[in-house]
Amino acid sequence: LVWCPASYGEAMSLGFAKYGALCNIPRDQRFQVTCEELMTGLGLGPNANVWIHGLKKAELNGKQATVLGQNPETKRWTVRLHHDRSEVAVLDTRLVVETPARMGSFRIETLLIDVRDNEDYVNYHIPGAINIPYSKMFMEQQKTLAKMKTWKLATTRIVTYATTDGMLGEGVSRDLSASNWLWELLGHPLNLLATLKGGFAGWVREGRPVEAGSMSDSGPRKIFIQETVPQAFIAEAGAYEKAAERGAALPVEGEAKAQLQAAPQPAAVTAPAVEAKPLASKVEEAPPPLLEARDDKDLEVVVHIDRSLDMSVRIKLRQGMTVRMIKEEIAKDDPTGMTDPKDFGLRPCGASGDGGVLGDAERVTAALMELELCPL
Repeated sequence: LVWCPASYGEAMSLGFAKYGALCNIPRDQRFQVTCEELMTGLGLGPNANVWIHGLKKAELNGKQATVLGQNPETKRWTVRLHHDRSEVAVLDTRLVVETPARMGSFRIETLLIDVRDNEDYVNYHIPGAINIPYSKMFMEQQKTLAKMKTWKLATTRIVTYATTDGMLGEGVSRDLSASNWLWELLGHPLNLLATLKGGFAGWVREGRPVEAGSMSDSGPRKIFIQETVPQAFIAEAGAYEKAAERGAALPVEGEAKAQLQAAPQPAAVTAPAVEAKPLASKVEEAPPPLLEARDDKDLEVVVHIDRSLDMSVRIKLRQGMTVRMIKEEIAKDDPTGMTDPKDFGLRPCGASGDGGVLGDAERVTAALMELELCPL
């Protein structure tokens, strides 16, 4: 059997869906927003962490990454970058993305549409974007139009993005063709249509945050774009700038702040600081015991997995434990699922209870030092 399109329009629609070759928008009316504007609209500084929900894959700083797991105490995810085995702590985007929209007074209400295939969107996309695959705009044209008309977008800026930037080269890419579709078929005003400069590839190259997972069925999620610090953070502009510089989560207020404050924190007693020196080279300068020795009980120590991650493991140090035994104990209870604690630099931060490190405090201290553990 040979399939033939029912009409010239159907044939052209399928052709456009495949090749993305149509854009009748005059060149001087093809608007773009920058990655920086979009980041500001998301309420994130240029180096800020992302709040993530349901993350399976991530692409940070152009490197493929995989989620290792979430620490139930701190509610933080750990992501490992494949190229250097390093970890990046990320939070859950829902609070950060929704808080500016809830609290701020913004100039332009914006709907961000990812027009890539659904599989690409699910793997990773810009936080806050919804997915309308480019092919659906043409192959399911009437259904897509009917759904979008119920969203009441007459005064909403719509930003479309694809893998690449439609402004580059002579061809017309999917983001521009989708923008044209919104103009000609949905009747959206040209001054409220824009594409993302650099596309998703440019977004990733700049090390911008991404999230993963399917789109919510509750309707479009809208974000807000403006050129300055979001209104919700103007009172804390200094904190906003500092948070962006150190790559930390931004300050949040209201319900978001209450949720963060309610999250349980690991109870720990800070241990005395000691200088981390190789014990093999200068035995006579070995650091003092981690804690005062006590012969009558074991010690439960809270070990943090890197200060920036704020993840922790609780291990019991028992009398006679060797370095190998300590390693195995840490690996067994490690919430990230990693098997070798030396790979990610543990730092013991303290002990629970009234403390004491076995009968041989120096042995345990030396064991921790050999593991490259630095008491805070």
